[in-house]
This record gives sequence, C-alpha cells and structure tokens, in this order.
Amino acid sequence: MQKILKLILITAIGFQFNPLVNTPVSAQTNQAKFDYFEYKGNDSRFNRKIDSKNEYFNPIVSGFYPDPSICRKGNDYYMVHSTFSYYPGVPILHSTDLVNWTQIGFILNRPSQLKLDGIRLSGGIYAPDIQYNKHNDTFYMITTSVDGIGNFIVKTKDPKQNNWSEPIPLTNVGGIDPSLFFDDDGKAYIIHNDAPEGTPEWNGHRAIWIHDYDTQTDKTFGERKLLLDGGVDRSTKPVWIEGPHIYKVNGKYYLMAAEGGTSVNHSEVILRSDNVKGTYVPYENNPILTQRGMSEPRPDIVTSVGHADLIETPTGEWYAVFLGCRPYEGNHYNTGRETFLLPVKWKDGFPIILDKAIPVPTVVKKKGLTPNSTNYFTGNFTWRDDFELNTLAKEWLLIRPPRGEWWNLKDGNLILNAIPRSIYDVDNPAFIGRRQQHLIFEAETEVQFTPKNSLDLAGLVCYQNEVFNFVFGKTIENNKEVLVLDRSEKERKRIVQIPISDEYLQSPVKLKVTGVNDKYSFFASFDAGNTWQTVAENVDAKNLSTQSAGGFTGVMIGMYASSANVIPALKEVYKDDFQMGVAVSMNHLVGQEAAMIKKHFNSLTAENDMKPVNLLVKGGGYNYKKADRIASFARDNNMKLRGHTLVWHNQTPEWFFLDDNGNPLDSIALYNRMEKYMTDVMTHFKDDVYCWDVVNEALSDKPDEFYRIDSPWYKACKEAFIERAFRTAHRINPNIKLFYNDYNLVQPQKREKAYQLLKRLKEAGVPIHGVGMQGHWSMDITREDIQKSIDMYSSLGLEIQITELDLTVYTTYHGEGVKNQVKETRAWTPELAKQQSDMYKMIFEVFRANRGKISSVTFWGLADNYTWLHNFPVLNRRDYPFVFDTDLNTKQSFWNIVEF
Repeated sequence: MQKILKLILITAIGFQFNPLVNTPVSAQTNQAKFDYFEYKGNDSRFNRKIDSKNEYFNPIVSGFYPDPSICRKGNDYYMVHSTFSYYPGVPILHSTDLVNWTQIGFILNRPSQLKLDGIRLSGGIYAPDIQYNKHNDTFYMITTSVDGIGNFIVKTKDPKQNNWSEPIPLTNVGGIDPSLFFDDDGKAYIIHNDAPEGTPEWNGHRAIWIHDYDTQTDKTFGERKLLLDGGVDRSTKPVWIEGPHIYKVNGKYYLMAAEGGTSVNHSEVILRSDNVKGTYVPYENNPILTQRGMSEPRPDIVTSVGHADLIETPTGEWYAVFLGCRPYEGNHYNTGRETFLLPVKWKDGFPIILDKAIPVPTVVKKKGLTPNSTNYFTGNFTWRDDFELNTLAKEWLLIRPPRGEWWNLKDGNLILNAIPRSIYDVDNPAFIGRRQQHLIFEAETEVQFTPKNSLDLAGLVCYQNEVFNFVFGKTIENNKEVLVLDRSEKERKRIVQIPISDEYLQSPVKLKVTGVNDKYSFFASFDAGNTWQTVAENVDAKNLSTQSAGGFTGVMIGMYASSANVIPALKEVYKDDFQMGVAVSMNHLVGQEAAMIKKHFNSLTAENDMKPVNLLVKGGGYNYKKADRIASFARDNNMKLRGHTLVWHNQTPEWFFLDDNGNPLDSIALYNRMEKYMTDVMTHFKDDVYCWDVVNEALSDKPDEFYRIDSPWYKACKEAFIERAFRTAHRINPNIKLFYNDYNLVQPQKREKAYQLLKRLKEAGVPIHGVGMQGHWSMDITREDIQKSIDMYSSLGLEIQITELDLTVYTTYHGEGVKNQVKETRAWTPELAKQQSDMYKMIFEVFRANRGKISSVTFWGLADNYTWLHNFPVLNRRDYPFVFDTDLNTKQSFWNIVEF
C-alpha cells in the first residue's frame, strides 16, 4: 500500500523551480535507500501555552538561519538568511504577519548562481540583504560570496516565481555585508563594510562606506564615501562594524549597523543624518540592542544578538529582526545563529529594539496573527518526509552545489549513490541534511544498504563541518558488516562498533539520534522499530558547537552515503617515506582543486610559471605575478616549493640567446646573461624555494649523441654550461639544493649517459645534490628499469626526486618515442583503468622500497581534467594519466597507491 503523507510533512513544495528535483542515478554504483526521515523538537522554552493569535515565540525562525534581512511590498513580507557554502543558497521566506513564515524557495537555486567548489563551509554566502524598489517594481538581493566572486546582486520582478537573475558582480564594492537603499527620489545606494582608509589601527578596525548605484546599468558610479570609521565611539577602538542598513524616516536618514563582533559582545548601534551621505551622528544611548554584560545563567538565555534589520508595517508600526544564539552552557550552542523578532519603539527620534539589561523575551505579544499549522520554523513540532514526491522538501540542503547526479527519489524512497566523496573533505559528498532547530530533539531514518568493503558507508550524519561531526552508519570491518559511530573533533575517533547478526544482513536498519544540549545518544533497530538497541549514550556533542568548531553555521542532520568514507591524504599515507608533490598553475589554486591540493600534497612545483619564458620580459625586468601567487599559496599552506627551472633550451625566449642585432650570443655574453637571470630569480624566490632544477634536459635521446647539440646553450658553450650553471647557483644561494632534471632516465641508453654526466660533475666537485627523474612514463615501464636507475644514481651519493610523474595510456611519447606514437584515441574503459592502476601499484611499490633514497614524488598535474598530454603528441586527443579523474574523483589508481 502506498504510504500516505502525514499532515506533518510539508505539502507546499510544488513551486515553479526546485533546485533539488528528481535526478537519475547510475545503476552501476552501490546505492543506499532511505525510506523516511523524521525530526522532532521538544525545547522547554516552547513547552508553554500561548495565545497564537496574539502572542508568538522567539526565535521566530529557529536553528541555523543567521543574518536576517527583511523587506515588504504591500502586505507581503520577505526574509532571507545566510547559507555560506550550503546549496541551494539563501532561502526566501514569506509572511503576512511577520511571525508565521513559509519558505517559498531559494534565491540562489541554480549551480550557475553559486560557485562554491573547494570553498570552506563558512566561506560562501554572507549576510544577504533583500530590498524592494518601488520605483521600478523590482526586488533585489545583494550579498557577498566571501571566498568566491565577492559582492554581487541578483534581482527579480516576482520573488514567488523563484526566477532570480544570474549574479551581477560588483567589482568596485569591496569588503562584506553590502545592503541597498532606495531613496524617495529614486536614487539608489550600496552601503557596506570594508577596511578603513589607510592601515587599520587595531584588530577589528573596519569602516562603513557608501556608493552611488545605477539601477539601469546595475553598476556603481562616482567615488565611494566613508560614512563611519571604526564605530560609534572611535576612542574605544570598537571592533567589527558591519551589517549596515540605511532607512529614511520622517525626512531623516538612519544608519544602523552591528558592532562588537558576532559573538557575546554583539550589539546594534544607530546613527542619524540629514543627508544620505552624512555626516551621521551616533545616538547617545547606543547600543539599541545587546545582551552583553548581563548576568548568567538566566532563564531562556539568548546571547550574541545583533545584525538587525528594521521593517515598517502598513499601519506604521516598526519591528526588528535580528540574530541571536541559545547557548546551553557558556558560549556553546549547536543550533547556530537564529532569527528573533521584537517590536521597535521610538525615543528621542531614534529606534530602540530592546532596552538595556532586558533579556530577549521568549513570548511576545502581537495582535492579529494568523497561525500556520505547517510553520516548522518555531515552537516544538514533528516534521517528517516520506519521500513520496519527485522533489525534495525545501528544508533539505546539500553541501555545496552538486557535482554529478548522485541522488534520486523513487517509489517512496530517497536513493543516494555511494559516491567516492567523503563527508570529511571540502567537497560535495552524497549528503542531504536539514537543520537542528532545538536543543532537545530526535532525528530518525531507515536505510537499506549493503556495503561492499570498508570504504562503503551509509547512514545518519550530524554535521557541523568537515572536521567536527558524527557519522553513524553501516559499513564493513574485517569482512563483517558492522554498525559504527565515529566522532570527529579535528581527529576522527570510533566511539563504538557493533556487529550485525547474519539474520539482519539483508534487512533495513533504523537509525536514531537524540540530543539534550551537549549530550547525544544513538540507537538502532533491526526489527522495524519494535525494539531499539542503545549504540552509545550521552556522547559529548560539544564538538558540534560553534564555540568548538568555529565558523558561522549550525548543525545539519541528514542522510549520507559514500564509497570513500575516508579518502586518505597522500601526504599522510607517505609522511614517513617522502614528500608528495604536484605541479600547478594559477587555475589550480581556487575551488575544489585548491582543496584537493591542500589535503593531499606538501610540495608544489610551478608547472610553467617559473620557467624563463614566463618570467622574462623582453626589454628588461620580470613578470613574477603568477609565480608569486604559487609561492604564496605554498607558504600559506605550509608546503615546500620546488623551483623549476633555471637553465633550459626550451621555454626560454629565443631573444634570450641573441644580441641586439639578432645574432647568437657567444659564450661570454651568454654566461653573463645566465648569471644575471639566475641571480635575479633565485634572489627573488630565496625565502620560498628549497631546491632548484638548475639544468633541465641537456642530454640527447639519440643513440649517437651524448648532449643535445641543437640546444642554444650547447651551441654557445658546449657542455661547460652545465657545470657553470651549478656553480653559479651555489654561489648565489649556498643553502639550497640543486638538481639536474631530465626525462627517460629509466631508458637504458639515456640512463647510462645521465650516470656518466652526473659522475663527472661529482668528481669535478660541482655542487650538485640530486637528480630529478621525470616520471613521464607509459604503461610499458618495468620495475627493473626504475629500480636500476635509482640504484645507479643513488650510488653517486645523489638524492633522488621523482619530479614529473604521469602515466600515459598510450605508448612512449618522449624523445625518440614520439616517432612511434600511435595516432588513434583510446576510450577510458574498466580494462584500461585496471591496467593503469596495476601499473601505479607497481611504481609506488618501487618508490616505497627506496625510501631514504627518494625524497620527493611530484605528479605533473592534479587530475585528468587537465594535463599537458591532452593534444600531445597527437592533436585533439585526451589522456588519462593521473590518480584523480576528470571530475576530480579518486580512480582505482589512487586506491592502489594508498592501500598496501
């Protein structure tokens, strides 16, 4: 019998656009089937009888709904909140009485509007501001994507249609927390937080600025103007003036902003002016809202209030929405920043939200309310989703916009693909969650899942962020299906693991979590809920509090499936063996790729941006911009940086080897140019680069040639340039490691040439410390060739680094091998994936066997989405040389080098 949607399921989810519509999933992937999800809240502050037509509860929107902003058109109110890196972004709520709210959709409901790949959870959408412009009958939302595109606007004629525009970047508006003000004369302004003029004078010194805004072009114009420097009393060094709004009341302009930081010292202040651009004079009785300095504990405690917005009703009354927190102990709260509502009174010509030393009331009087039986934003309630529809309820959120199709709604079930992405990574895992809205709650689901190995897991997650969470689910340990509970507080620890008896292996399991303040308990039922087994009781859940985890979000509880329950970090797997490195360009240093680099690698090489052709500027000087960005990324993330490369015949401008008349330089002139270039570049990167590839690819692949005689270096200087380069580099920086770097060093003939060259240099006392074995290999590479090369070079006392590792799926392409290169393309098939993964397994077995000889292994690229092998040596042909695929997921090759 088809399940019946209970009354407590939100039924009003049929609107014109839902970003979480039903999408197909691959039948080849292991899947977890969830039958329902139920959430119950039972907070003591709501366990009292109120007159719902004339009274309301605070908070009016409970759980993680911070930074409220509100506007009105006629009798319709609209409110928005920050969502940071959750998707869809910025829920939009509607009400006609300011108390009973219904979510009508999301403003940022398309991935094109919300680029969050690789962005930290608290680094996405901050402090949206919603305004209605009566002059053009248009709604605007302005906000900041803090780690993304910065400040931008979207707009619509009708917010109920969920058809907001694509983001309109505001390139001239810096900082955060922008808001819009539309004056009576139709002029428009943007007000925002940014750095003050000059150098900030104290930590938290910020300022409020105003820009003119053209609603025809959606651009700012003219010069910005400073409205407020520091805060209302600069002598006290106020901190974090932010969240500004301007209002016009009775011909006066009011500038309202938050001050004191969004924690226990939070407050709201107000200033007044006769002109929209000031001068603004502070109210002498500021702040007009705060809870700082009040006695604790106190009943129904609310702290951290601020970030307010004012709204006038059609009948001339004023109200304020603002954020606040409900801690259960100290400053610990798991529910995030919530939204409260209070009437505003006017005194001395200024609005006052709450008199000083008065606690935020739980029950507030307001006449003429229209109770909503499906209001799941406040009070105690039970909410259930039986997944009967083809869209998800609006309560559900994903972590960042979806990459690929990994979920489906079918036959009354939510189906999640167990994809190779983990809840523990800055990624888009197969997780669908809703907010924890109460201090005392229950959440329950039922999951049908058969894990294939210890990397498969599906179940229930309580999520604050990637490193502070609980994972409660079904997996495999020691070839047995088990139920596990893992607690993460920077480090992941297993709280309990219980075996699943054979009679229940094919049965669904019900999972339940209950919370009372900072104590969570976990239960399981294998018999359809007839009996519940206590898995863990009163587990410390302070790890889920904002005080412990940091950031600005609250707890999400939801369903999760993964085939990479924990993706090991390459640098951690090999921390006792050698450095793990990757070659990068500027494009790698943002988004998901940046997150992967930070997780997996502790060494960087600039693929191209530190080569002479990219540093030298014809006519004099250098362009260090891109290389400096890579150096800064390495420094900021505690990574070592390899310098690549100083002396090379290729990717050095042709003019470098010519005089002013276009004639080749002689050896003396070329050595002078070499010395200047090396001195300038090595000095510039002295504090960042720990080793340099001094000379690159000087040996020939041809059987009858020793050196590459067509090199401009060789033509002018013969082989002496190699020794000269190393001695010059050592003189410039005697504390740096110096490497000779070349490809095909495992090929017998070239291996012998390299050995002889390196031996001569060592015997001549040349300061050379290591050899870079470029790992541009094909799948005919042998264990014996790699090992013999390592043995020969290390016998000279040289450090070995694998500098440019990639594994083409085609035949040998480097050097003379290009002549034999096949022209046809190859599809990426399971057979090819296995062949490559077996080869990677062998290669890293050799590397591990030579720990102590090998000090670093660097992949020449991050993932198959970008590699220099695309189009080389055959145009319009793609290659698949790495352990991460084109979608940045792990390949079997990855697992073959981390599991041993």
